[in-house]
Amino acid sequence: MHSDSTYLMAQLIGFTPYQAYQMLMYSEATDQSQYTPFDQNGVPMISSADLSNCVATWGTTAMRRYCEAATPVVNGLSRFNDATGGMLLHLYTRYASNGAPPPPVNGRAAAQTFPADYFSAVNAPHELVVNNLRDWVFDQRADACVGGILARGTGRADNGPCASSSHVLQEPQNYFAPGFYRLTVQYQSTLGQLIINTDSSGATVVATNPSLGRYIWPEDVTYAKMGILVHSLEDRYSHHHCSDNSYFYQTADGDWTSVYSSVECAQGSHFLWHTWEQGTDQSSANLAPEFQTMQPALAAAFDQLVAYAGHTGTKVNRVNVAKKAAIVNSLIQVLQIAEPQPRLSAMVALMEGYQVLPLPGHGSVASLTH
Repeated sequence: MHSDSTYLMAQLIGFTPYQAYQMLMYSEATDQSQYTPFDQNGVPMISSADLSNCVATWGTTAMRRYCEAATPVVNGLSRFNDATGGMLLHLYTRYASNGAPPPPVNGRAAAQTFPADYFSAVNAPHELVVNNLRDWVFDQRADACVGGILARGTGRADNGPCASSSHVLQEPQNYFAPGFYRLTVQYQSTLGQLIINTDSSGATVVATNPSLGRYIWPEDVTYAKMGILVHSLEDRYSHHHCSDNSYFYQTADGDWTSVYSSVECAQGSHFLWHTWEQGTDQSSANLAPEFQTMQPALAAAFDQLVAYAGHTGTKVNRVNVAKKAAIVNSLIQVLQIAEPQPRLSAMVALMEGYQVLPLPGHGSVASLTH
């Protein structure tokens, strides 16, 4: 969902294969800390030794051209990195201004909260991560903040600097739901500008265009940051059971703390929600609507890609935009295939059917060029 689907939708909307590939790489790297390409058979296209050389020579004249098919390390974005805010791009809670649970998503009863528009006027004041990230991506602010938390207030209208790095956000999460031994993991993120990477020497790359752009050059920050947004937005839908039932707020000492649902956010629940996504029949005959997360996630990502095409001056393919529902449905038909190899082959066939350029090593269309 984060990679192939993004790549296909971006091309259909009007982005070039190169631009779409930039989004794909950094969307996937947001999970894995680095994107490395593989072919249609799942075989890595860059060896470990060559990849290490790419990292060592990145941005220099010694860097080989094939390195641009991968990304440098972006460990600050990883779903396993709580210290610098990376985890909060994936599993995050809703803002409560008074320390009490915020209103239900969309202001409706809990059973009617999904799917939701997290950028709407009703939801945006409580959905700080994706809204702060979107403001950075769409050049409405110069940076992105850990947890979307600002120094003065938390609303987008404030649009001031990120909260001071002297403050932290506590994120205590139970690994197991009630009924089992409750191991509470005391995650904690330092606030401030979102950190993209910290290398072994302690050098820091933050979520600003100049900082990220210098670090990933010759790759393009314009599309890399859009890939990060697409991933985080899709995760908001994927993890909605946890996020809809959890919240965070500021404490009297200026720090922040979170209340995560001990059931909906437990790892067993988390794994189950993902089990009911890729490789699982997404029809209502198989899953209740609240568990059908891929369709609304892809639809929301599609909308943001269309908006970003307009923002960047990219010529939008209006015919394909009008076919959004059909495009998203065709992706769902592929993503719900249970076996990985047939699913991957079906994705290649889908790209060829839409006459877009497949991924490197994933089939070819003779009439298409870069």
